[in-house]
Amino acid sequence: IAPEVLARLPERLIRDRGVVPLNEIDGHLVVAMGNPTDPRARQFVLDLAGGLPVRVLPMTPTEFELFMAERYPALLERHLAGQAGGAPAEGGGPELTAVVPQAEAPQAPLPPVSGPPPAPSRAAGLPGPTQVARPLAPDDWGDLPGNRFLLINPLKRQVAELDRTGRSTWLYSPEGDTLTRRFSGFVHAARLANGHTLVVDLGANRVIEVNPAREVVWQTHEAARLKAPRHAVRLPTGGTLVVDAGNNRVVEIDAQGRAAWSYGEMGCSGSGLFKPAHVSVQGNGRLLVTDAGNHRVVEIDPAKGVVWQYGNAGNRLGGGQGAGPNQLQEPSSAERLASGHTLVVDAGNHRVVEMDALGSVVWTYRPGAVTEGQGVRDPILARRLTSGNTLVAGRQGMCEVTPDLVLVWEYHLLPPATSSRAAGARPLPEVAAATAPEYASAESDVPPNLPQTFVQADRTGHRVWEVDRAREIVWQYTGLGQAGSDQGRLDRPHHARRLRNGHTLVTDSGHHRVVELTADGQIAWSFGEPGKLGAGPRQLANPRSAERLTNGNTLIADQSNRRVIEVSPGGEIVWRFEGGAQRLQAPTYATKLISGHLLVVDWGAHMVYEVSTDGRVVWSHGELGRASSDPRCLFHPEHAVRLPDGNTLVTDTQNHRVIEVSPAGEVVWQCGGVPARYPRVGRFGLNLLTPIAAWRLPSGQTVIQHAGKGHVVEVEPDLRITFQFAPTAVGAQA
Repeated sequence: IAPEVLARLPERLIRDRGVVPLNEIDGHLVVAMGNPTDPRARQFVLDLAGGLPVRVLPMTPTEFELFMAERYPALLERHLAGQAGGAPAEGGGPELTAVVPQAEAPQAPLPPVSGPPPAPSRAAGLPGPTQVARPLAPDDWGDLPGNRFLLINPLKRQVAELDRTGRSTWLYSPEGDTLTRRFSGFVHAARLANGHTLVVDLGANRVIEVNPAREVVWQTHEAARLKAPRHAVRLPTGGTLVVDAGNNRVVEIDAQGRAAWSYGEMGCSGSGLFKPAHVSVQGNGRLLVTDAGNHRVVEIDPAKGVVWQYGNAGNRLGGGQGAGPNQLQEPSSAERLASGHTLVVDAGNHRVVEMDALGSVVWTYRPGAVTEGQGVRDPILARRLTSGNTLVAGRQGMCEVTPDLVLVWEYHLLPPATSSRAAGARPLPEVAAATAPEYASAESDVPPNLPQTFVQADRTGHRVWEVDRAREIVWQYTGLGQAGSDQGRLDRPHHARRLRNGHTLVTDSGHHRVVELTADGQIAWSFGEPGKLGAGPRQLANPRSAERLTNGNTLIADQSNRRVIEVSPGGEIVWRFEGGAQRLQAPTYATKLISGHLLVVDWGAHMVYEVSTDGRVVWSHGELGRASSDPRCLFHPEHAVRLPDGNTLVTDTQNHRVIEVSPAGEVVWQCGGVPARYPRVGRFGLNLLTPIAAWRLPSGQTVIQHAGKGHVVEVEPDLRITFQFAPTAVGAQA
């Protein structure tokens, strides 16, 4: 095995595709494959070989897991040592031992770049000092001619140009082979001076330039070896400056798509960066870099290094975060204003701050302070307009506010129920259609309170609560920690769902009933006889979930009765499902798809089923009666939702993981279960146990509720945690 060949493919793709590049021998690429007969895997290998003939060695799932656990980390360490100038020990390198669990695999070193020497006097393509107010490389995303703006819809993998009347004027979504579409994940788009659009595709590790006819006319080359790019700007010389977050650097890509110059390495001193998120090129040739992982913004002179900094004054790698003076938390962008002030999006603190040259905050945007509307609750970009107003963009939408935080206009991908829009603004059909129930006839795929608030059933505390992103309890229905059968108490509630009408649907499992609660705690509707277990016409037995359907009926997973029933508002059972050839064992969750099919999670059988209206199983995942962590098995799953692309998000509870499964049964994404897939805060992975529910947001993030440690986490596709709280800590505050 040649470590330098192994390092060409990121660990994520090795695990996702079951392909391990081993060596190049006699002009052939040698790979090991866990699924050598799969046409998609074979095409992936051919793309990886780049024209070289391929030799394939088959490997079993057990061999693959042993290799990834024991040999892969040691081989990468050997490769890193060789690149750093260290010599392997005699006998062919270090002893191969089991890897110590860590949040992410070691990074492969970057190839040497052509062009300027390693320590140039200035970045290639960047001019010498000339003072201008406007950044040298404009990043035009939100103030385009005609009051238009660019918005990314991650659910549809789409870039849309929209005007403020709600009309779509241009759309782009990825074309090409299945592999390209599957891994595309747009995170930024900007309009260039030539009318083309520069798009950063984090999922496919590339940056592309698209013309008005939606043709890709330029893209970064594989030799640039980008890893999780997050931002890019076009330089006047024609080069493209890319924030290569996964490689902890800012890199200039030439017209041929190859790396010509770079700055940065993992660290927080010298030229160190950690997961940078954004770059702005100033008129004097300096770079304003948002160093998100180090919780700071730095101004870099390519010849001198850091000449100005805000945040993380102690330069602690991955540390120094906060909301106090000279503190930020995972900032996502920054721009230098004509006044010399700096506008910073402090994403982790859900605010935008303007600071003067001395670092004093002179203006702050917080969504809760916005009047005449909602504002953007999860800011990631901000732009100061010539009018003095500020444009704020988030993963869920965009808004413009005055200096006094009065809303001028706003747009949301998933409009809040109480949203107030400026006159003339309306939902944009081409984009907003993604949030309509296209794939489910449940009332909604994603609870309408997400991501602004989180509703959770506290099974041991016998209560349901709602917590906002400031970790404050904003609503609660409690039995004061006591189980009881009276109207005002709950007993071991297992599921709570916010409805479109603002009520909350609660599965009161210990009382064998489902109740719909109003905002003031009144019971607006119920089904089941409180405290009486049974299988009669209006009885339940340990129900585990309830979903409101678009026809007004309620779908209930009635676990101990081993059935799923649909109940009318009048309390009549109008439809039931108890299993096909195999009787349901212990259903914990059920929802209806737009086809009328039923998606059922059978906790007792370790299965997820899709069932047709006539009771036929048309799709399933898991092996009946077998509890295992094998890729095609489950262990007491509790929740599943069908995603818009046809995949299924499964909460595999006792395997302590959430997995995304393709229609063919392939696991294409995973959070938890093994150390390499733990959700991360900075460099550190968190082993969060017993997930009980998960939803994919329109932004592409995933919200996961855990019972084992009482956590709710929101994670990016790369498993970086963007929000978390522990209900036990919230309960202490309450």
